[in-house]
Amino acid sequence: MKKIWRTLLCKAVIFRTRNPATFVATPLDRLLVQLRTATRIAGERHWPRPTEAQDGDHCLYIDRIRTRQRGDGTMFTVGSYTKGLVPEQMLPDFNRPEVDVLTEQITDAQGRRREVVQTYRCVAYGGSLLIESVKGGGGAALLATGLTSILQQHVDQRLPRIELLDVASQDLASVIAHGGGLKQMFAQIVGRSRRRGIFSRTMSVAKRLVPKTARATIVWDAGEDGGLDADAALRAVREWRHESALDAVVLKLRDGQTIDRAGRYHERRSIELTLPDSGRVPVAQVEDALWNYIDELRIPNRQTGWRMLNNDGTFAAGVILRPGDG
Repeated sequence: MKKIWRTLLCKAVIFRTRNPATFVATPLDRLLVQLRTATRIAGERHWPRPTEAQDGDHCLYIDRIRTRQRGDGTMFTVGSYTKGLVPEQMLPDFNRPEVDVLTEQITDAQGRRREVVQTYRCVAYGGSLLIESVKGGGGAALLATGLTSILQQHVDQRLPRIELLDVASQDLASVIAHGGGLKQMFAQIVGRSRRRGIFSRTMSVAKRLVPKTARATIVWDAGEDGGLDADAALRAVREWRHESALDAVVLKLRDGQTIDRAGRYHERRSIELTLPDSGRVPVAQVEDALWNYIDELRIPNRQTGWRMLNNDGTFAAGVILRPGDG
């Protein structure tokens, strides 16, 4: 059966308030449970309100709110769509001189207009929010805006604006361990090395082997089994931070995550899904992966004892929160 990939993002949930010292935040998972109780129909969990939405507006709704039996997390579905968008459709017959493309409103058997929607699943727990990343979903900023408006309408009109931040860690050793080990390391050098770092010295020699080289890159690859030595990779990162000749060090983890040239790292997971013959995305597999992810983030590393989340869903010491990129 065909395999497809999905990315699960980890975001920090914060409330932008003018009085952070006195504001006591209710975790998002509990607010969602209150929202489920306070609303009867899907239209009450729609942003903007269905009666106010105009053609061309990017809309979203919150659906299927449910809490795990043991209480550590609330899952919900988000639907994102552009109202009134008329999609292009094609006839996949490529033996013609030109492809047959049709722009036509989608209707059901009763002639009622239907909208093209992208749905994705999320899990909220404590100060964290896990999001299934899908194309056309509108991004984290739109989700934060929609959640804020819907919760203010039905749960607490005084609720501050919700913001979703990217999550990173200063503990690279634990990040590598949680990511299943190190699959690849890329190092790049531009100028000459004036220091005695082993990586910059070695790469300077390699660069000089080919005259007129402006930039040299070396890739270390662990292959299909095992992983690169994490201690050696951490030495390269430390050397890069103090060695001007090394232009970049990039680490790629077994689970698909990347720690880029600035040492920045965004917590996320890549998951493999088995696509059934129907071609429909296996939602149950995504939901299982989200629950597993929220559990994995709370498991201490065997070597360092560090973990991304505490048992109550709050972020552990050493976690860095940054404004997101959507």
